[in-house]
Amino acid sequence: MKRGPAWLQQELPQMQAEGVIDAEVAERLRAYCAAHSPSPRRWIWPLLGALGALLVGFGVVLLLAHNWDGLSRGMRILIAFTPLAVGQVACVWALVRAPFAEPWREAAGAFTALAFAAALALVGQIYHLGGELDRYLLSCALVAIPLAYVLRAFSVLLLSAAALLGWTVAAEGVAPLAVVAAFISLLPLIAFRFQAGQRRAAALTLSLWVPTAIAAVGISLAGLAGREAALLWLVLGVGIVWLARDAEGRAPLAPLRSLAQAGLIVMAAAATFEDFWQGRSGGLNALESPAATGLLLMAALAFGALLVRAVRALHLLLAAGAVPVIFVGMALLLPASAMPALVAMSLANAYVLGMGVTLLHFGLRLGQLGMAHAGLVTVALLVLVRFLDADLPFSLRGLAFVVTGIGFIGASLWLRRRAVRA
Repeated sequence: MKRGPAWLQQELPQMQAEGVIDAEVAERLRAYCAAHSPSPRRWIWPLLGALGALLVGFGVVLLLAHNWDGLSRGMRILIAFTPLAVGQVACVWALVRAPFAEPWREAAGAFTALAFAAALALVGQIYHLGGELDRYLLSCALVAIPLAYVLRAFSVLLLSAAALLGWTVAAEGVAPLAVVAAFISLLPLIAFRFQAGQRRAAALTLSLWVPTAIAAVGISLAGLAGREAALLWLVLGVGIVWLARDAEGRAPLAPLRSLAQAGLIVMAAAATFEDFWQGRSGGLNALESPAATGLLLMAALAFGALLVRAVRALHLLLAAGAVPVIFVGMALLLPASAMPALVAMSLANAYVLGMGVTLLHFGLRLGQLGMAHAGLVTVALLVLVRFLDADLPFSLRGLAFVVTGIGFIGASLWLRRRAVRA
């Protein structure tokens, strides 16, 4: 159980009363706890105020919408630009009067970015401009990105990333390099916040930025070079996220690690089916596009370099976990004649079984119950998948599920008893 400064501060009186520490040490520890304890959550009040202001604003919009057609054009313009003007005043106030109040900057920035999006949409509706959705979303993103830097607001950065993703979806044939450049323009703000000591907020923002950027580039690749190229990009992205660890093998971004792990499990399970390996053409339309080929080549080189680094650092379980990426790459790049489907399927099943047994072995050897259970789940999943894939009556499949479930429960109880004894 993790016990931080708050717990230590509560224990200090008892420790001092029992003579474990003297008054001088207790005072120094109190000072330490005060310096390292999280600040009181005063940010909740301005955020609640901003939420209340947004609700009031939406209520006013709904009331005006009832008589919108009866309003003059000038009144409509005034209504469209009033929230934007209020948002700009709030941004100036947040910079001048509360430069260190992060919640005010976040709330003012998010409100102003949304107000601009609403004003742009209303002006288009009033003057019947009929703009395209992709241009609208790109305009919102291009306005929000500078605002995010001026206010140092992560909420505006994430709104910009969402607008860029929507732009990629709405547009047809967006250049992947343009999408990459647009998302890279958001990275310096996250780096600045890391350097400023706001590591948790920056890590959470980066954890949301990475999958959004990978998805946007994948969508642009699908429009330019086909679905196979997009799938290969997404798979390589999952592998890179999984292998991107520090020198000790620790994942710097826990949410991303969980997403990557889930993706690898899905890939490994899919590779155990024979249908996964059938119908391969062994070619990619990306080869006809230099931009798509360059991006996929850079992603493949980054994945290979991280894999080699993990092997050289003897992080063998980490490296072995990335093998499903190689399976999918083989299915997309190699023709069916290069490796028969039955052979490839057998290799995938052997890999999943080997990973399950290895995790179970090392979990028991190192006394890590979570790792042992992961190995147990892997073996049980492989057994169930094979019974689902087999051409057997439903009664036999049901019996197999029951037997596997009972065996899993029994093995789990045995693991817990062994851990308690250890």
